Amino acid sequence: MFTWAAAVTANRAGRSSRLLSRVVVLAAVVTAVLSLDATVVLLVPVVLAIATRLQVPHRPYSYAAGHLANSAFLLLPVSNLTNLLAFAVTGLSFLHFTGLLLAPWLVAISVEYLLLR
Repeated sequence: MFTWAAAVTANRAGRSSRLLSRVVVLAAVVTAVLSLDATVVLLVPVVLAIATRLQVPHRPYSYAAGHLANSAFLLLPVSNLTNLLAFAVTGLSFLHFTGLLLAPWLVAISVEYLLLR
């Protein structure tokens, strides 16, 4: 799944500037939906392989995936153990919790993208 997602990301990117934005989106989604561990352990090596295959410097893309693992976990309760603990004590529904954290999640991703550019 990660290899396929990274290959689609690379194939649709074309230029390296578009590749960075697509890697940021991919890492943010993987982190939010699965977990920060999935991004670090499974996605970062795939992103490194794609950068090598495309013969572009690997550092910006691996940094993007690594940094997003640490900042894109805000959205869903399942993204991080801390989120699960906070979710349990708030009494909020899954959708309400997600709705409250949507804006901070988007800000964190945007700041990471701007810093990586």
